[in-house]
Amino acid sequence: LNEAIKSLPIEQRTIVEMIGNNIPIDSKDPSAVTIAKTLGRSEKTIRLHRDQAYLALETMLKKGKVL
Repeated sequence: LNEAIKSLPIEQRTIVEMIGNNIPIDSKDPSAVTIAKTLGRSEKTIRLHRDQAYLALETMLKKGKVL
């Protein structure tokens, strides 16, 4: 799985790694550290990249390939 994550585009990889470190995508608490604030992207954009990353990881793992 780690090799598959490393093969993702940088933004997707960063998001997956941040999720793995229990950093929330967004928060109503303005002082909370979030992925959206850290990367300067909207919550919707972060969720889109997350979904694309998960799909790519699923595809790689099902095929038994890491690009």
